[in-house]
Amino acid sequence: MKKTTKSLAYVTTIKFGIFNDFSIKKSIKNEDIIISIPPERFLLQVDKDSLIFNKHLAKST
Repeated sequence: MKKTTKSLAYVTTIKFGIFNDFSIKKSIKNEDIIISIPPERFLLQVDKDSLIFNKHLAKST
């Protein structure tokens, strides 16, 4: 699911299934900055893909 926030037209929020590897890679590949807030045990996949696609990453932990 992809939507634009109400106050900032240039910010896009994306919700994806953490166990869907294709969905994660596709979402990360198409964005400039990744802000990841899943539970800590799921962060590794997002970390790896952010590095692969050379994206900036901000995490909750």
